[in-house]
Amino acid sequence: MISILTQERLLGASLGVVLTGVVVFEQRRYIYASISQNQSQLSLSRSENLYLEKNHVLNLLISGTKQWIRHLDL
Repeated sequence: MISILTQERLLGASLGVVLTGVVVFEQRRYIYASISQNQSQLSLSRSENLYLEKNHVLNLLISGTKQWIRHLDL
């Protein structure tokens, strides 16, 4: 039979391993969630930039067309 001291040490070690595992798992889950959230915000910013860039190009084309029409009238 194992002595009480050895049983306490084994119980303490196993509880320590379980607690450490839970803490590490929760921290990893928190980190992955924050990375995912940041990437979604970043991709939203990229889509907003593409939208603004598309509008800018469209405005340039419209301005160029207006100038071209003015040039034909001369």
